[in-house]
Amino acid sequence: WIFGAALHGVAYLAETSFIYNVKPDGVTCCSTPRGQFRRPVAFADMLVFVDLGQLWTFDGTALTDIYFTMFLSKGREYATEQPLLLFQATEDHLLAVRDGGDVMMTTDLQTWTCIGQAPADAASIGSLDGTVYFGGIEGQVFGFAEPSW
Repeated sequence: WIFGAALHGVAYLAETSFIYNVKPDGVTCCSTPRGQFRRPVAFADMLVFVDLGQLWTFDGTALTDIYFTMFLSKGREYATEQPLLLFQATEDHLLAVRDGGDVMMTTDLQTWTCIGQAPADAASIGSLDGTVYFGGIEGQVFGFAEPSW
């Protein structure tokens, strides 16, 4: 399995170009919330994932494009020109880096707040005790000076 997350008791597991719905009574093959379904995370009673460089949500039935274009850092996923997946559900917040480098935060997927700028070579994002940290493409660790929540 490459990517997977669970929502409402159903696991959605993506392998290559197939997405499997795994329910307690068995596997349903090859249904898809969306084409790429990259790195889904459960947040705010939805699955949040990337497809075509944008953040999307899936509530178990319907897809919603939230029109959030992902950050294109100096690092690239799988040595391609695709944006890195710089978003993370952490400490009851969803952090995501928008194209241009703005670090956006939400607690409900409705209201987003810009909390700063990501380093140009950010390759990962996370938090500890409200302070946002970034991993760089050459092993560096960067962090905001103050907690964001």
